[in-house]
Amino acid sequence: MSSGWQIVNSRGNIVAAVQPWQKLTNLDLVGLVVWKPVFLGAMVFRRGWLDRVGGFDILLEQTPDVDLVLRLAMMGCQADWVRQATVNYRQHETNASKNTLLQAGELTLILERFFNQSGLPAEVKRLEGASRYQSLVWSAWRLYHTGYITEAIDYLDRSFTYSSKYPTETVLNWIESFKNYAAEYGSKIDVYALSNSLEWQKLISKRVL
Repeated sequence: MSSGWQIVNSRGNIVAAVQPWQKLTNLDLVGLVVWKPVFLGAMVFRRGWLDRVGGFDILLEQTPDVDLVLRLAMMGCQADWVRQATVNYRQHETNASKNTLLQAGELTLILERFFNQSGLPAEVKRLEGASRYQSLVWSAWRLYHTGYITEAIDYLDRSFTYSSKYPTETVLNWIESFKNYAAEYGSKIDVYALSNSLEWQKLISKRVL
């Protein structure tokens, strides 16, 4: 089971409430594989399922929760929402999640491993494009949010390959996604600064113009 959580700043003030069920009603196979709505501190697992799936991959530092949930989803583990915030997630300068370079790299590795495993059902294989697109855009946001603009633009460039939208629609989706992810963290994105950066303009020239 998974619940919502509240983002708390370094002074202890609540700045945002994350309620994933508003956009993802059901925690089914499609939702888990494509959107990967995980936050380990707000999740509860039955011991039997953890034993059956082999527990966490201890080699992963930033994304063991994503890897675990994908494996559980493949085994048919049912999941549901607790539709309330049960955890406060405090933001500060030494959050482990700020290691976004490692986070993005691990997420890419997890999806490579997941979609390249033998015997993957066709219904899951069909989700690969949408799953990779979502993860690349999310990683791009996390990288941009923590100051890695060059790397963020590279991840957006990679996501273009997996987009099912027209080029202009894809760009608008990037901006909308960045705005939504920023709101979940209790912040706002300066779209003007992003769109006027040299890195962004080079990407647009490559993919749209």
